[in-house]
Amino acid sequence: MSDERSEGFQGGEGDSGPDNLLDSFDGVIASLPPGDPIRQELVHLRPEISNREEMILEAQRMIEKLEEVIKKVTSPANRIGTFLGATSKDTAHIVVGGADYYCNVDPRISLAKLKKGTRVLVNEAFVIVGDLGFESPGEGSVTCRLGARIAIDGAAALC
Repeated sequence: MSDERSEGFQGGEGDSGPDNLLDSFDGVIASLPPGDPIRQELVHLRPEISNREEMILEAQRMIEKLEEVIKKVTSPANRIGTFLGATSKDTAHIVVGGADYYCNVDPRISLAKLKKGTRVLVNEAFVIVGDLGFESPGEGSVTCRLGARIAIDGAAALC
C-alpha cells in the first residue's frame, strides 16, 4: 500500500485512524489506483488543503490568545492587603483597608513563606492569591487603629 501513496504523505501501518483532514485526504488518495486521473487531481489539491489547515490552526491559536486577553481585562481588580499571621495551615489573618479579616489561602501560595508585614494580593472573596513581598522603605502609608501609639523612624505618634 505504501507504493500507492504519493511522496510526502504520512501514515501507514500502525495508524489508529486519521488525526485530521489531511490524514483523511491522504487515505482517500491512497485508496485510488496510481493511474487514476482523479488521484492526480487530488494530489494537486493537497497543498491547498494543507495551507488551509495551517490557517485554521493559526486562527484557533489566535482565538485562544484573545480569549485569555478578554478574561484578563474583564476580571475584577484584586485588593492589596497586609499579612499579619497564619491562623491555621490554610487560613490567615490579614488587614485590608484598615479592616481585619481571617481568610483562606490559595493552595499555590506557601503560607510558611509569608512573613508578618508581607503585602498580599487578595481576590474578591478575600482569598490570598499572591505574595507581593514587602514595601520598599519610604513608600506607601501606615494604617493604624484610632488612638493607637506608633513609632515611625524613632518618633512617636498617635493615630
